[in-house]
Amino acid sequence: MQVGRVSLSNTKVRSFVEHLYVIIYKIFDHDANEQRIKWRDMIAEYNMAMQILRKRSDYTNEDIEQFQCLIDNFFEKYFAETGNEGITNYIHMLCSGHMKYFMEIHRNLYKYSQQG
Repeated sequence: MQVGRVSLSNTKVRSFVEHLYVIIYKIFDHDANEQRIKWRDMIAEYNMAMQILRKRSDYTNEDIEQFQCLIDNFFEKYFAETGNEGITNYIHMLCSGHMKYFMEIHRNLYKYSQQG
């Protein structure tokens, strides 16, 4: 069986992830309230980290540390829920510290958006 691909613009993907808690609430019924809370918190940490990453102004050292702390918290919960199957290239880049490194070196990644 072949699974179709879905391609969305960056804006649509951001909106989807920012509102993912609505889907999580529907997926996990009242008997799975603990699962709801885990996923809600996980997505909230991810979204807060992405807000820092998408800043148009230069990052402060505090921004960078807060970003990595949020991503570390996200990853701990995410990996506990998904295991190795959930580790994509994007998750690896965030959780391994690669993005933090680029944030420290360049101080602003927005100016490189849409670059090849």
